[in-house]
Amino acid sequence: MITAPAAGVPIAVFGAANLQVTLPDRKLHVSFPDAPPEIRPDQPLNLSVETRNAAGEPVSAELTVAAVDQGIHDILGYDDPDPFRWFERPRKGVFGRSDYYDKVNTDAWLAEAVGGDALERRLGGVPAIGDNWIKPVALWSGTVQTGVDGKAVIPFQIPDYVGRLHIAAVASTGDKAGSAGTDIFVRKPYFMRLTVPRFTRQGDTFDAVVRLVNTAQLPSEVNLSWSAAGGLKGEGASTASVAAGSEQILRASFETVSREPGIIRWTAIFASAADGTKETVQEETVISVGPSGLWCSEVNLEELPPGKELTVDAGDFEAGDDFKLTVTASASPLLPVMDRMSILAAYPYGCTEQSISRAMPLITLADQLRELSTGTEQDALWDENRIREAMADVSRRIAASLLPSGGVAMWPGSVTENTLCTVYAAHFLALALENGLTTFDDQSWQAMRKRLWSIARGENFSERNSPDGGLFLRAYAAYVLSLQPEPGILDLAWQLEKAPLPESARMLLTAVVARLTGDAVRAEVYRRAEAIVPVRKQEDGGALMSPRRETALALLAGCVIPLPLSELDGMAEAARYALTRAERLTTQESAFLCVALSAYHRVRGVHVGGRAAGVMTGPQGEELFEGTRTVTLSAKGKDARILVRNTGATSLWIRCVREGMKKNQIQQQYEEGGLKISLNWLKPGRVPVPWEDGLVQGENYVGQICLESGANRKNVAVSIPLPAGLEPVNPRLDPDALAAMGLGMSVRPEDNNPDAQENTPLTERNILTPSFSEIRDDRLILVFDELPKGEKWCYFLTRAVSTG
Repeated sequence: MITAPAAGVPIAVFGAANLQVTLPDRKLHVSFPDAPPEIRPDQPLNLSVETRNAAGEPVSAELTVAAVDQGIHDILGYDDPDPFRWFERPRKGVFGRSDYYDKVNTDAWLAEAVGGDALERRLGGVPAIGDNWIKPVALWSGTVQTGVDGKAVIPFQIPDYVGRLHIAAVASTGDKAGSAGTDIFVRKPYFMRLTVPRFTRQGDTFDAVVRLVNTAQLPSEVNLSWSAAGGLKGEGASTASVAAGSEQILRASFETVSREPGIIRWTAIFASAADGTKETVQEETVISVGPSGLWCSEVNLEELPPGKELTVDAGDFEAGDDFKLTVTASASPLLPVMDRMSILAAYPYGCTEQSISRAMPLITLADQLRELSTGTEQDALWDENRIREAMADVSRRIAASLLPSGGVAMWPGSVTENTLCTVYAAHFLALALENGLTTFDDQSWQAMRKRLWSIARGENFSERNSPDGGLFLRAYAAYVLSLQPEPGILDLAWQLEKAPLPESARMLLTAVVARLTGDAVRAEVYRRAEAIVPVRKQEDGGALMSPRRETALALLAGCVIPLPLSELDGMAEAARYALTRAERLTTQESAFLCVALSAYHRVRGVHVGGRAAGVMTGPQGEELFEGTRTVTLSAKGKDARILVRNTGATSLWIRCVREGMKKNQIQQQYEEGGLKISLNWLKPGRVPVPWEDGLVQGENYVGQICLESGANRKNVAVSIPLPAGLEPVNPRLDPDALAAMGLGMSVRPEDNNPDAQENTPLTERNILTPSFSEIRDDRLILVFDELPKGEKWCYFLTRAVSTG
């Protein structure tokens, strides 16, 4: 309802209507008069294009043609460009008025743009196709001019590709425009589909499955032959009759004889049953070869005193033809650090803490290790580009584990913060950002710093009630905050000055005071304010307190303060002893010891205590070395042996790497530190797998892991090498899935069946489901946040992709 305006108020009435205006004479008709419905791959395609005006007369036009895999269009929802429709789209009205009523005009008449720009808008920018194992087919003609007869021939080279190729053309004469599209199927009349394992291990045998496919309209006789090279052995031939539009399956057997990559070459000759016309199809398959399940490598670091010699041989390894020995010798104190860094770089797991431990020492150590130069493949680990990739990878993992609170979880996808991971991740990022080695979202970084403040104040974290771990985390958080100073950080240190602290916490806070006040005397008063609380045992959870990490952090903070060189020398000796003499180090202990020794070498310089010299003798001859020079020799085979003599006045570090199979290595279970692990393989129905009969393609196999612990444990990771030919299907079978497969319980204990626990070997209470699982190329990683005391069982499902 329209009401009358108030007296004296002006009124204006305004209306608009959309009038469609079209000029059909400006439309070009583009066509592909002889486009074939089907072509063969890896052949030239000469595509004829014609352009005509609205009256059907030939006209010379400028055009461009693209031939793209229709699959790309389907994924992106891409439509062919239509320039004629675009130019005739409804437009926004433009009105000039002398009052404000024109402001109510809207863009309601704007139509959705069509054509190539719609793709850019949907993707938020033009997509860039990077390196990928899938090579998309996207061919373009460039700009082409049709002749006065309106015709042009566009040459394309079709790659070795099978699918539907979409052809799109756009043409223009300046005042006329048009487009066209058509599809051409790219098919092979005959081809092979191969099924082989992703990898194989030395000593394995397996069957490859070959599907011979005939898409032609006539039956075909096929002669198939194959031969293997590299690490594989096997050759043969077979024949088959393949009906029109059908396929036949053949099998070929192979044996893995060495660790070289295996290559299988296939040749299939298809002969038409009608006229005998032959076509040859060839394929080449490359299969990576892993070591035998008994193959292992062992790294030992030894100190050789002056005047002594050391003979390095196979030791407790079998001295076979494939045994390899590599020995590196140097007096440089960086060699033990390099040795530990190499172990960290190859560490098989990937929680947040372990990922950071692999990368953080590289921030300060890389340039020192590049100068060491051992002449082995280890030197590539310190390449600058690889280091930047490692930093970016860890930054992404931290971002994936970041919680809304600013805390960081132990594993990506977890919703539970690990306080140590939060502070450790912030420490890594602060150093990496300062050195320009990574980038990180600023909002996320500020959230992490806000969380650090709450930890440093002792707020909202489970370990705050632990007298050692809680105070350590508060001190560590304050230290990390001080790397990017802001007001109030010193107050965090003053709050804990009179508290009984572990040595690491006291030293870190002393470093905060020294850095932010610049007063060495006041820092020394702070260091000696209270007696140190000793840390005598290693924790497997919480703040992961340990005597060796105490040693490392004390040295690191001592270099920041800095303490007198004589005191730093003693602390560095203790850190080096912990790095080289400990039977087993955690990843974080290793990382902090490497970081601390790197800081010490920056303060003190890389030097040796006296004249260093040595002689190393191996198959390559004799090598003399002096000072901090590093020498590496290797030997292979049954008689592999290397002699090192120390002819100088200071100790040499000897790094020995043995690769091969150990003597008497076959064992049914692994035991260490009160934890026993065993692995059995079952088929559904609790039938043991008869390995002597081999795997059967397509069948399921269940891995049964028994974990028996003498005490409650935290953060247990299990690495399970997979037999070649098995692919993981489900890494964490629960009780219901087990029951359905005839494994474990047929009834639940809570069903009040008194015989449930007696009649079934497993109950829901002793089946353990991993907290996190990760599928690697040749192994399965299972992680348990907590492992209760006693015997627990864990199950995972695999399927055989090939017979063998």
